[in-house]
Amino acid sequence: MRLRSNLEALGRAAGERAETLRHFDVQSATPSTVAHLMNQLSISEVRQVENYIDRVHHLEERIQKPLLELMAEYDQYDVDVVRIYGASDSERVAELRRCGQSLISRIDNVGALAFRAAMAIRLVGEERRYPDLKARNLGGRP
Repeated sequence: MRLRSNLEALGRAAGERAETLRHFDVQSATPSTVAHLMNQLSISEVRQVENYIDRVHHLEERIQKPLLELMAEYDQYDVDVVRIYGASDSERVAELRRCGQSLISRIDNVGALAFRAAMAIRLVGEERRYPDLKARNLGGRP
């Protein structure tokens, strides 16, 4: 249950970061405003989810897969943010202009994958309580 709530918090945080990025005025950006934006785009909520990754092999495959997809997408998002932040002052704004839309898409994916993983956990929990749900969720008959 704690992992599920952490995933939901991560999904909400990703949505907030995506909105921040969407509303950032790239046309009037300066290297320092881009650096400040990149600092705001880090998602600390991912750390709570990462604490559970070591134990992911004990979870059902329907939970493992979305969690691992989420972490792979987040890792790439983080690489992109660090690349922009670490660019020289003369390149930082151009780098954001070049890959800003893909960064928005990637953070939207992080949010969607976080909610998908949370839903998988919810479904597995409900199936344990109500065994006939598993057959329905997997396309079988109760």
